[in-house]
Amino acid sequence: SDINIDVFNVRMTSKNIVSILENFDVVVDCTDNFSTRYLINDACSLLKKPLVYGSIYQYEGQVSVFNVRKDGVSTQYRDLFPIPPNLDEAPNCNEAGVLPAHSSLIGTIQANEAIKVIIESADVLANQLLVFNSLNYQTMIINFNENHKKGGPKTIEELQNFDYEEFCNLKKNDEINSEEELNAFLSQNNSVLIDVRELDEQPRITSFKNLEMPLSSLGEQMVDLKIYNQICLICASGIRSRKALDIITKQFPEKIIKHFPAGVKALK
Repeated sequence: SDINIDVFNVRMTSKNIVSILENFDVVVDCTDNFSTRYLINDACSLLKKPLVYGSIYQYEGQVSVFNVRKDGVSTQYRDLFPIPPNLDEAPNCNEAGVLPAHSSLIGTIQANEAIKVIIESADVLANQLLVFNSLNYQTMIINFNENHKKGGPKTIEELQNFDYEEFCNLKKNDEINSEEELNAFLSQNNSVLIDVRELDEQPRITSFKNLEMPLSSLGEQMVDLKIYNQICLICASGIRSRKALDIITKQFPEKIIKHFPAGVKALK
């Protein structure tokens, strides 16, 4: 009954993250993309905010706590992962699969670590990475130390000018970021919107005419794209559409190819 929930209905960016996080004591990262993870980590590191990190992949989950001093050492996400993965190394949930119960387990462990931070427990998962496998229930704890070559912004000003999408190998000049831009793009001759999700994924697109070409069988349908001069690709969250963009660009370098990274749920 004493809980107040504040909702920030905005996209978190390097420009607004400090104003969002500065009034909170503990941050729990439940995001699912690398650019946001690095952004949250860097902001919490500079603001000296404890950060409870969690991630899931198929049956494996990871949890750690950053920016909490333990045994004279305070570590962060960049100490573990100083370099982000290439786009083709980051599978999406539709391809890799994640059990709902598995995400609940990792989320519960994160909540437990947040409570331990609040009560100043000496056993918080600082400088340690918990790896939990929900298939065979094997658990492993990896100790790690500070990586002095990790890089990242050193000041709030550097943070606000740091390009996280470029750092995480996400290009900007081939994105369409609003329905207005998408309408304008598709209004031109020989333009097409292509949904690269699997055929059973919902919701289907009804607000724009589109072709359905799942990424898993895109190579077999590539010949159908010859008639189009401009192609925009869309999926659930921008990961598969980015992969499809790279594949089609290699095949048709002369065409104008873009993608809609916000995904189908951003369409009205």
